[in-house]
Amino acid sequence: MRLALTTAFALLPVLAAAQEDPVDRIAAANIAMAEQMEAFFLSRAPELEDRMPDHSWNDEMRAAGECFVAGYEEEQGKEGLDAYITAMETWSETEITSFEQMNFGMPEILTDPLPQRLSQECGVIEISVRRAQESGFIEALSDPEIMGRVMAE
Repeated sequence: MRLALTTAFALLPVLAAAQEDPVDRIAAANIAMAEQMEAFFLSRAPELEDRMPDHSWNDEMRAAGECFVAGYEEEQGKEGLDAYITAMETWSETEITSFEQMNFGMPEILTDPLPQRLSQECGVIEISVRRAQESGFIEALSDPEIMGRVMAE
């Protein structure tokens, strides 16, 4: 009895994740990843605080996310999609401590050409870049002094 209860409680997170909407999971992981990146940038350049882009998933971003999820599942199946989202969720818990880590430390599944292509085709990149431009984040990063601090080891 005790083993059955322990096993049941251990499986609850797995079962809950399997029943969650993949778009909701990817949205939550995406926001958490953005927050980790934001924390890193602000640790290096606190003056960027007023220039950080919006990370929320409004209707436009959700539609792009639905497109991404559908495309990924079509090409890699449900198991492939789950593996991708799980990697995002795991990476979103990683504290970013360097610019190099942010660019080259991600799990391979996240940097594979497929998610890059789908992000482009579905509008995820367009929305993200537009938000970064509108907030002034991209302009601020063009300041060599700020970028130097961000890239410093």
